[in-house]
Amino acid sequence: MTEERLEELKSLASEIKKDVVRMAGVAHSVPLDVSISLAAFFAYLYWEVMNVFPDAPRSRDRDRFVLGVEAAAPLLYAALARRGFFEREELWHYRRLGAMLQALPDFRRIPGIDAPCVTTGAALSLALAVKYEIVRTNSGARVFCLAGGNLLDDDDFAWEAKRAADLKLDGLVLVVCAEASLFEKHSDELNIMAESWQVASAAGCYLSDIERAFSSMDFADGRPKLLLLRIGGEQLPSIVAGEKHKKSMHAEDMDQALEELEGRTHEKQ
Repeated sequence: MTEERLEELKSLASEIKKDVVRMAGVAHSVPLDVSISLAAFFAYLYWEVMNVFPDAPRSRDRDRFVLGVEAAAPLLYAALARRGFFEREELWHYRRLGAMLQALPDFRRIPGIDAPCVTTGAALSLALAVKYEIVRTNSGARVFCLAGGNLLDDDDFAWEAKRAADLKLDGLVLVVCAEASLFEKHSDELNIMAESWQVASAAGCYLSDIERAFSSMDFADGRPKLLLLRIGGEQLPSIVAGEKHKKSMHAEDMDQALEELEGRTHEKQ
């Protein structure tokens, strides 16, 4: 990736963050730390990795995305709007009665949403089902699944991971976002998983690190992919990181957060 493209993606991620904050402000919404922390990853995923077609959102050849982190729904909406799936105006009606964008995505109503938003424990199972159907219809489309770190504690995770490896679902990419300490806690299980999955890791707030991780993936080797995305290193706006934001966000809070984001470099390389 050229320096020029890197700067473009940095700027894009910054604008997506601001849209998320604006959405929270008009909706008096809930914590945004996850959405802010994953903005760089979504910018890279939707602009550099996934094959998507905003003008034909149901294209048979499109890559699919399964969201297993409910708190990232505002980020997904903001990214899809910037990518051209629907007008950004829809973001300012987030969570409003009758609006298209509700607390959880509805794949039947929202262009660019490929599957229901499920809890982290069910995310991999749903992604497996989606990918298996794609294979059955002889499509080469890939499936990307975002899950939280508590997936690693789920009793069914090891079994589902083995099933994906046995089926040789090489076009399946599972992204688990968590703090580094959780990955260290599960290092033994992840080392075993690396025998049948391609495993990469990246710092979620660094675009260059995310690119390095995706560049290491070989989609022709017959193995599913696991990306361990470390979060927690991003400096959040004070209102987002503070206790007050866990309850609501009002207009003055939104203005403060936007001012901080405007004055902060997105990431240091």
